[in-house]
Amino acid sequence: MLVTLEDKPYANMTIPGKVQSYMAVGKPIIGAINGSCANFIKNNDVGFACSSGDSKGLANLIKSLELRELKLIGKHSKDVYFKKYSKSIFMSRLISTLESMKK
Repeated sequence: MLVTLEDKPYANMTIPGKVQSYMAVGKPIIGAINGSCANFIKNNDVGFACSSGDSKGLANLIKSLELRELKLIGKHSKDVYFKKYSKSIFMSRLISTLESMKK
């Protein structure tokens, strides 16, 4: 699944919601992005990223991918989502954080 964001300070600080949606359904992520989203993809091994606006880099990245590898990354992406980023995990962390602030 493709994610592109322009190279702007506000865009470089965000991770679009569709990234987690892609992960939840087991899709590898291909990004033409900078900043937080690119780091998120790389740090979680859920896909590949090139620089925002780099159309040649994006084309080369896509050409270099193998279907077998993409399927494995998609499975890993889904596993990572449900272990780290699902709604239930988020809510548990949020409740725990809020409870610790009351003390």
